[in-house]
Amino acid sequence: MHSAIRRTRRGALALGALLTLAAAPGVAQGATVEDGWADWGVEQGLRDTFVPASLYHRIWSPATASPLDGDIFRFPVDAAAATSYTYDARRPTADAGTIETDGGVEIGYHLGAPRPGNAYGIWVNFQDLEIALDGRGGGTLTAVTEAGFHGSDPTPRVERTFATIDLTAGTRTYNPATRTVTWSDVPTTLTAAGEEIGNGTYLSGDPLDPISFSVELG
Repeated sequence: MHSAIRRTRRGALALGALLTLAAAPGVAQGATVEDGWADWGVEQGLRDTFVPASLYHRIWSPATASPLDGDIFRFPVDAAAATSYTYDARRPTADAGTIETDGGVEIGYHLGAPRPGNAYGIWVNFQDLEIALDGRGGGTLTAVTEAGFHGSDPTPRVERTFATIDLTAGTRTYNPATRTVTWSDVPTTLTAAGEEIGNGTYLSGDPLDPISFSVELG
């Protein structure tokens, strides 16, 4: 009888341990992204080129990025996209998922309407920034991008995966009360696809500004 009770207790303890493990914050758990933001300054050298000459323009609409202190832009998360995010408290670089925003920003100036053979200005813009985390410490930045350089054809306005990100060099915090995951100062690096909007000035492997982002999980 005592053996049966011990077996029952061991079984109950094992079940309890499994339930505790399943609920533990260290176990990777997926959830829907309900709110959040991404803060990014594009590239400091590009900003510095235009700010002193008073040729720095931000173009925004009701659904665009808003400027913060300095020259950082805040891209609001598109909650309607209902993307998913997997959080693992024990292994920050195992975080995975997709974060979509509906913000946009443009840096540069226009001298006139672009036409074939001449962009009539110098500018680069990014719309609908998407952050994708691969669960292995890396990820990508994708956006609808376009650029113009005076005297040459404007680059087509298409979606490009223009940068990689390195979570291993960033910092992550988690607020259990609001179920908010925040990454700060994550390095970003231009890809070969991103070269298309660099006009030879920015090449694959060049660093861009670090990105910070935060998501509230459902």
